[in-house]
Amino acid sequence: MSRTFSIIGAGPGQSGLLTGRAQEVIIKAQEAYATGRTAGALAALRKDWKLCPAADLAERAAESTSEQIAILVSGDAGFYARLDAMRKVLEPHGSVEVYPGMSSLQYLCAQIGESYDDVFWMESGKQDLLAALSYHSKVCLLLEGNHTPAAVCTQLCAAGLGRLRVVVGTRLGTGREHIVDQTAQLLRNKKFAAPALLLLFQQAPADPNRPIFDTDLVGMDGMLRQEVRWNAANLLRVKPDETVYDMAAGNGAVGLELARKACEGRVYAFEENEDKMSLLVRNREALGGWNLCPAPGKWKDVIQSAPAPDAAFVGTGVADIHETLAALKEKNSHVRVVVAADSLERLSQTQLALTALHFKNQSVSQLLLTRGRTLGSYTMMLAGETVFLLCAGK
Repeated sequence: MSRTFSIIGAGPGQSGLLTGRAQEVIIKAQEAYATGRTAGALAALRKDWKLCPAADLAERAAESTSEQIAILVSGDAGFYARLDAMRKVLEPHGSVEVYPGMSSLQYLCAQIGESYDDVFWMESGKQDLLAALSYHSKVCLLLEGNHTPAAVCTQLCAAGLGRLRVVVGTRLGTGREHIVDQTAQLLRNKKFAAPALLLLFQQAPADPNRPIFDTDLVGMDGMLRQEVRWNAANLLRVKPDETVYDMAAGNGAVGLELARKACEGRVYAFEENEDKMSLLVRNREALGGWNLCPAPGKWKDVIQSAPAPDAAFVGTGVADIHETLAALKEKNSHVRVVVAADSLERLSQTQLALTALHFKNQSVSQLLLTRGRTLGSYTMMLAGETVFLLCAGK
């Protein structure tokens, strides 16, 4: 138990950017472990690096019998460098010391004069890019392999975000660094060395905690009112990283509400009416819910290519309620659903369909929307539509 493991952040990979204390620990260590790329950049400090993949650094070091062991990780040791996992491996074998390094994000932001206290760091391929850009002003990605800046910019352009500001940094801190500050539209065909750091700027991110009001939207004729939407979205119990369907999405009023609930996931808006879909696109652009994905056309034709839903809202515009619910359950047998019914006939059809399809935990609520209206010196409560919300699923 006398062994000491020193986990050291290598920063951008240049010895001049390490702290003096970190350099001293590397030089004095009896053994030093690093990946090939990091060790090559810091060859001036020592020549006898023990090379292994980043995922195996802690395990290899734990197998050593030396007392003073240095472990070099890229960037900052405590910033997405598997520090917690490494400590769990190393602590049974000795004490663990951590020496922070300058992260590539810090370096890039310093070079372009931007703060990084409000940057949302996302792991490429593990989190949804459009969701991150909907609700954060700055998003950072580290890209390697098939995940390239061109591929990301192409995705942004396809989503309607071609004018988004994108900063790409490569070979940071090496003396051969390359930093480009352009729009996604102009960078979608450009090639960059790997790995590349991307910083994306969203000027007007949406607030996922703010509900959407009727006055925020265009095309509200015939759409569910805000109080009904708020209740429906809460009944669906959407988690941040879930996939959600909005069936018969109309102008996107419900879908955008759900997109804020699924602020790390996606909502697929199925709507076959072209005019309504154009309203949905306008509302999405105005309110910044880029993780609301339009799915135009008949839902039977496009639902097969969509990922399985965790939850689904079925609007009053859905014609065949039984067929729709059956398709949802086929995609995910544990799907949670909320169905809106604006008539007793629709209520009965939905209850029969939910029972026939063996949906569990069925419940129904009746909402009578009553709003105040000023008449002279009095405020009169005027009754509006009545809507039933049926909730079911695991």
